[in-house]
Amino acid sequence: MEKSFDSLLTAFIGANGREILDNPDRFKSVFLDYSRNEHNAELKIFKQLLDSNFAREIKTHENVDTLFLSSVAERFHQTFLFDKKVCELMVFAYARSLGLTKNNPFENKNSAADKARELPVFCPR
Repeated sequence: MEKSFDSLLTAFIGANGREILDNPDRFKSVFLDYSRNEHNAELKIFKQLLDSNFAREIKTHENVDTLFLSSVAERFHQTFLFDKKVCELMVFAYARSLGLTKNNPFENKNSAADKARELPVFCPR
């Protein structure tokens, strides 16, 4: 049974330390090996988060709460145009991996790839 991205990320950070998040390219290559090339869609979005100023903003913010993280997720969504729910999942997964929050109110069993498949497809006539 495939683990959720969030639970796999938590186990990965526990095994490799939080410092690996400071180098997004190294994180991506090591995580791909660790996850046996699963969760590629989530990994692409998570790496984009790590490369952006949003990750630094979360890491250095004094009061990380659900409202703040939701605000960051909304701006991440508006900047990169990823699915809003997926952005929320990635932002909360990042905060959780840093130990800034214990819960993810947006976590569910569906992966980002499943969510992407649910999006409407534009078919021009």
